[in-house]
Amino acid sequence: MNFGNDSNNTLDSGFGYANAMLGIFTQYTQNSKMIEGSLLYNQTEFFLQDNWKVNNRLTLDYGMRFVNQQPQYDQFQQMSNFFPEKWKASDAPVLYVAGCSNGAATCSGNIRNAMDPRNGQILTAVGAANTQAAIGTPIPGTGNSLNGIVQAGNGIVKTNYKWPKLVLAPRLGFAYDLTGNSNWVVRGSGGMYYDRPDGNTVFSVPNNPPIATSKDLRNGQLQTLGTGLNPQPVPSIQAWQYEADILSSVQWSAGIQKSLPWGMAGDASYVGQHGINRLGGTQNGSNQNLNTVDLGAAYLAKNQDPTLGTNATPGAAAYTTNLLRPMRGFGGINQTQTQFWDTYHSLQFNVNRRFSGGFSFGANYTYGISLKGNTGLQKRYQHAADGTISLRDDNAQWEKLNETLDRVPHLFKANGIWNSPGILSKGAVLRHLTRDWQVSAIATVASGGAYGLGYSYQSNGGSVNLTGSGDFGARVTLLDGLGSGCTGLDNQYAQFNYKAITPPTYGSVGLESGRNYMRGCMTRNVDMSFVRRIRVSSSERYRVELRADVFNAFNILDINGRNASAQFTSPTNLTLVNSQYNADGTLVSSRLKPNQAGFGAASGARGLRNIQLQLRFQF
Repeated sequence: MNFGNDSNNTLDSGFGYANAMLGIFTQYTQNSKMIEGSLLYNQTEFFLQDNWKVNNRLTLDYGMRFVNQQPQYDQFQQMSNFFPEKWKASDAPVLYVAGCSNGAATCSGNIRNAMDPRNGQILTAVGAANTQAAIGTPIPGTGNSLNGIVQAGNGIVKTNYKWPKLVLAPRLGFAYDLTGNSNWVVRGSGGMYYDRPDGNTVFSVPNNPPIATSKDLRNGQLQTLGTGLNPQPVPSIQAWQYEADILSSVQWSAGIQKSLPWGMAGDASYVGQHGINRLGGTQNGSNQNLNTVDLGAAYLAKNQDPTLGTNATPGAAAYTTNLLRPMRGFGGINQTQTQFWDTYHSLQFNVNRRFSGGFSFGANYTYGISLKGNTGLQKRYQHAADGTISLRDDNAQWEKLNETLDRVPHLFKANGIWNSPGILSKGAVLRHLTRDWQVSAIATVASGGAYGLGYSYQSNGGSVNLTGSGDFGARVTLLDGLGSGCTGLDNQYAQFNYKAITPPTYGSVGLESGRNYMRGCMTRNVDMSFVRRIRVSSSERYRVELRADVFNAFNILDINGRNASAQFTSPTNLTLVNSQYNADGTLVSSRLKPNQAGFGAASGARGLRNIQLQLRFQF
């Protein structure tokens, strides 16, 4: 219930708390019933594996895992799925359009209302100054509310979607001693692995029609609930690709190990992974909206709202989004798909010394060669008049442009622990003072995260204006001399060249630039711990421990945020509103602090040195 003030509500008292006391609402929404799914799955796996020592130098490890992975489903069969091929334009509801209550061709304010396009009848409602909230909603009694929707177990499988009942996961590994004395060992492995989707991919599905519907009441009173404006719902659907595949990946590695002096061992390996049948994103993924407004739809003459008149800004006079959606009567039809991929290549090196003589040490370095894929992208659909959905011709170009994922090119970590045995030859007092100390440290040097540059306009620059679709955004164009994305403390006010971009303009199809083309600042950090244990009794049953943990011990300042979104006045006036610099090259005085950063300036940094002290008594 929303009791807020609204000029469209003729009952409005002018004060929200008074509205609540009087029962006057601006909006009241309620589901037809509360749905609680009982979601479960069964998973059965077995494997055959063998380890064969071929000779004193070669060992093979091989096997096969058999996986029967049932989709997660609601045992009460409160799920439903959407099938685009079953949707019929002839079964779609008729939606209210905008009309002028005074019979004029163009209008605004309370004169502009919802109108039945079949007969031109203006919708009115008690308590509502106008009925604009109903524009784009179904007219009661028209169409089939289950157009393209099939309930689980009623013509489709009870699990709501299906995938292979049995999949195979072969694995193979080997180790070969090059010299016969274990100084040099070559190892390699490869195998197929299967993942289970996160439960969030199905938790919302039981709320689909026909299991649950909702009411949306506007501008009324609780005492006379249902007598005011009552637009029909435009449901959004959570769907699953019916003929799906099990999420899988192929992983492989090859490397060589060498024993080193002083109890150390070294390893150098190549590691790769190729994800197949992935979700749109990690875990619950990014769903694909089958009911997107086509690129350029808001520009078409047939999609212009006559009550808004003509407008020089493209898309500004277009119908509301619901009237532009190809599958009318629905909002977003968000489908979980297993049609994505990612591939990773890396080189990994490590040196370790086992704990001996009170000291251990380890160092690891990973060079991420590449991480590419199409995960996280929204497919670019095109809709035909008969409801057929296809990918746009430029979808492959879109995926290629955005195939770079956020890998960490360089990651180095080292750790060490030293336990002091104490100075034994200079007397008991000195021995007691210097023993039972432990010093440990972890050092990290890592590349910064990847990012891209964004934009916004103060006016006339929404997605519907720039691309002709509210579902697809535009991108900035990158110019020469942009920079890598981090200048560190050399220039905190210009982490990149803010002048080296051009914002998008009208008619964009979103192919100006890709993603993850900038790189943030490197992380350099050392955390240390100092521990002193004091023995209270000779049996060591009782002791006191003093501990000091020092985070960012060397107080290194690493920039980890910057203002990466440029704001412009409008697509026809490309004045940069949030510039860090004045026209003469001097800094804008109001943007000298990180929390006031202009475009391109640093807006945040990793925390400086932090010390945590602890006193513990053990018994």
